[in-house]
Amino acid sequence: MLIRYLITLLVMSIITLVVFLCDCATARNGKKKARRVRIPEYVLLVLTSLGGAVGAVIATLLTRHKTRKLSFKVVIYCALIIQVATAILLFI
Repeated sequence: MLIRYLITLLVMSIITLVVFLCDCATARNGKKKARRVRIPEYVLLVLTSLGGAVGAVIATLLTRHKTRKLSFKVVIYCALIIQVATAILLFI
């Protein structure tokens, strides 16, 4: 059970990291390429909540993207705490 959960977290974190990086690239090049559409904030938050908290933390640290928004910080770190606590409880 623990292994399945950790694999799920790994896959979701990779997906979340890639989505955050794509959104960051679109945000930085938005004026040059008007046809590219930004990823809605709720999508980033849902991916983070569904197991991608580690990927979200890594993405925010690497790109400094979405670091000023308090709502993102709260959701990212609460999701991280919940996901780590769940892994610990599954380990016990």
